[in-house]
Amino acid sequence: MPTFMCIGLQGISNSEVARELKVTKMAASKIIKELQELGLVRSEKNLTDARSETLYLTEEGEIFNRKLKSIYADQINEYKKVVGNANYETAIDVLLQINHYHESLKLK
Repeated sequence: MPTFMCIGLQGISNSEVARELKVTKMAASKIIKELQELGLVRSEKNLTDARSETLYLTEEGEIFNRKLKSIYADQINEYKKVVGNANYETAIDVLLQINHYHESLKLK
């Protein structure tokens, strides 16, 4: 998932972005800085925690996010045309199970 897709419209903290993407806060901060430089993301001081900032998509970021979601949906539809709905869903389920397995190894 691209970083800006998890930022969304309601705002999110850097820590939440890192957790959502399963990366370090430092890695998330670097990506967020690049998105800010591109004008896709803006930050505001968090009203409840002055040490934290809340990230929001800019208008340009929202437009880009909608375009990306449309492209993503089109790509999924193409995959389903190639392999059929049932095979696509099975493939996704198998990949999620494999991912879950590897995630559980990290916890040990």
